[in-house]
Amino acid sequence: MTRCKKKGGIILSGANDTYILGPPEITFPGVKHHEERLASIGLKLNYSKMKCYIKESKKSEIYHELREAANIPEGFTESEDGTTLFGLRAYGIPIGSEVFVTEWLITKGERIRSNMFEIGNLLDPD
Repeated sequence: MTRCKKKGGIILSGANDTYILGPPEITFPGVKHHEERLASIGLKLNYSKMKCYIKESKKSEIYHELREAANIPEGFTESEDGTTLFGLRAYGIPIGSEVFVTEWLITKGERIRSNMFEIGNLLDPD
């Protein structure tokens, strides 16, 4: 963590999730270092759960090169009209483009509303 901080990034972990935040030159190599540290205590990094996000305006050639070399996909979802929305969730919080966050909040709100109606119907079937 100190190594990451010294270079302008940060690594946060909780439960079985880890987040590495910072410039691409720090974060993508940081993943390999984190994998080595986990291995030293008998744990294995799960690459299938990995995703990354960076603002569209910050996507550079070095970002794409490092991301592809690390084999980490960008986080995204598709809207109902088929538009790709870039982002991801960290501890259940949407992080991404404004459209991604808005779409996620609308979907989450609809799910909560639907669950509330279902619970209400179960408790008061009249």
